[in-house]
Amino acid sequence: VVRREGPLPLDRAIPVLVQVCGALQEAHSQGIIHRDLKPENIFLSTNGGLKDYAKVLDFGLAKVTERELRPGSIMLTQEGMVFGTPEFMSPEQAAGSRGEVGPASDVYSLGAILYHCLTGRLPFESEALGDLLVRIIVNPIPVPSTVAAVPPGFDRWWARAADRNPDNRFQTAKDFGNELALALGTTATD
Repeated sequence: VVRREGPLPLDRAIPVLVQVCGALQEAHSQGIIHRDLKPENIFLSTNGGLKDYAKVLDFGLAKVTERELRPGSIMLTQEGMVFGTPEFMSPEQAAGSRGEVGPASDVYSLGAILYHCLTGRLPFESEALGDLLVRIIVNPIPVPSTVAAVPPGFDRWWARAADRNPDNRFQTAKDFGNELALALGTTATD
């Protein structure tokens, strides 16, 4: 939508992202981490007259957490492997999944999607994959208000969602969705 229409107004972008947060919260509660969130994996449809009904697609790179595996199952991912769409991947994914990639990684991706929706730009850009990954891992986190007119509070949301330390991010998609919903004076649904 952003490529076609340009940056989205806050009152359109936030409700969509709140819905996505709800869908991810459900996946996370089942022990599933998406690992490839990007605008192309958020399908907007009409449902019962509701425009911009969001559906999260393509769990093809999803990782089931070890606690959800059956005894004897084999983990197919390994440290040092990079999975996902680089422009929206978290620093821990860009670094080759050092440590556990968990719900906070999807929260980073949600923040990057919102950054893209509201500014029309990507948080980190480069033509070369290696350079892009390095930028995601080490470059200063960009301040959205320096590249576009963004709503009050967005710099703060983005900084928290994009923090290099996953422990400093919103700890659940629900927490991020609730914060975004408050911006519109609404509440997120469970």
